[in-house]
Amino acid sequence: MRRPRDRLPYFDFLFDQLAKNNALVERAFGNNVHWGYWESPEKADTSAVGFSQASENLNLELLRELDIEEGNDILDVGCGFGGTMATLDRLYQGVHVTGLNIDPRQISRARQALLPKRKASNSVEFIVGDACRLPFPDCSFDHIAAVECIFHFPDREIFFKEACRVLRPGGRLVLSDFISTGKARLPLLLLFLTHGWSFMKIYGVGFGRPPTVVKYLELAGNSGFDALKVRDINRNTLPTYQFLSRFAQNFSGIERRMKRGNRFLEMASRSGAMTYQILVLNKRLRENL
Repeated sequence: MRRPRDRLPYFDFLFDQLAKNNALVERAFGNNVHWGYWESPEKADTSAVGFSQASENLNLELLRELDIEEGNDILDVGCGFGGTMATLDRLYQGVHVTGLNIDPRQISRARQALLPKRKASNSVEFIVGDACRLPFPDCSFDHIAAVECIFHFPDREIFFKEACRVLRPGGRLVLSDFISTGKARLPLLLLFLTHGWSFMKIYGVGFGRPPTVVKYLELAGNSGFDALKVRDINRNTLPTYQFLSRFAQNFSGIERRMKRGNRFLEMASRSGAMTYQILVLNKRLRENL
């Protein structure tokens, strides 16, 4: 039985619409359920097709930070509908990819979508599990990807320690997350008071208070990681809000909550109070611990 903080109402909505064969939802979120990345945001295609491609682009931006080689074991934490795993399967040969998610529904959909299409040279498996209690032995993986999911986990530091435990020495963890800049705290608080409840009603209560980059790197360092790169891609993700605003207009039942919730995050992102970033972390070699 899932804990209340694990429940994500937006996935309840997506599954309901997918069961109704909603073509718009399938086109936009059938593979990936995360923000989009546009290399030239001023020219962004924010149609459902354009957003779907931008979501795939975000996968590529994260995966290019991993030094993936044939024979590698890769863990996709919070694997969603398996879109990132499908990208891995398409780009690489001879890799073993494991997808983990706490929601059995997401694992089921990802398994049905990917397994029949995977390359014969690759190995793919799916596991229902908790990212803060990873069900794997020590030193099981060469790389871990966590695409826009870590804010749903009960505790970032516990996840970092678990990720470090299951990574081999020198292995990499790449993640994307909404990160606080530490600016405009009072305006952000007022914004949260007016729009934050709507945000949580759609995206779940696990979003919490995003840490600053300094705090993030402190948590990672205390868990056995060195930071290889911190990359701000906030500007490249902003067209997502234009798409979501139009998308919500097709669903009167949740339109008001979705609009208010996305407005909170968009205003926080555009005001400089919050930013979307990619972090690349490297597990320290034993002799450097």
